[in-house]
Amino acid sequence: RRVVALVTDADVVGSDRAVTWLASLAGTMHIGDLAGSCTDVEVSAYPADTAYRKEIVGDGWLAVGDAAICFDPLSSQGLITGIVMGARAAAMLDTGLAQWAVDYRAVLDEHIAVRREFMQAETRWPDAPFWRTRTLQAR
Repeated sequence: RRVVALVTDADVVGSDRAVTWLASLAGTMHIGDLAGSCTDVEVSAYPADTAYRKEIVGDGWLAVGDAAICFDPLSSQGLITGIVMGARAAAMLDTGLAQWAVDYRAVLDEHIAVRREFMQAETRWPDAPFWRTRTLQAR
């Protein structure tokens, strides 16, 4: 069994997600062969943009990992950031949490800057709606 994901935007998919997903899979160079023949597919959709809490520390609590910032899957940054910031949270419990929100904001700002650079550098699909949207966001 395999799980195969298509990262796109809701307005690109259309009304029949399964048809769009199967057509996209058929248009791949390698993944379609690995997935085999798929005719009966279960298609689910989830938002996958970068999102973050405005408040990540309070009286007796702090947000770590996806509870603080969810990174878009194209960045592959969520897991490692969650681990690193979880370790930092444990270390900061002894010294106080005053710096916690500042540190997480720095992580988010760096992610946004790097994402902008990568989006502006991507030129292979200038007419594809998915990349056209991201190129406009990067400006």
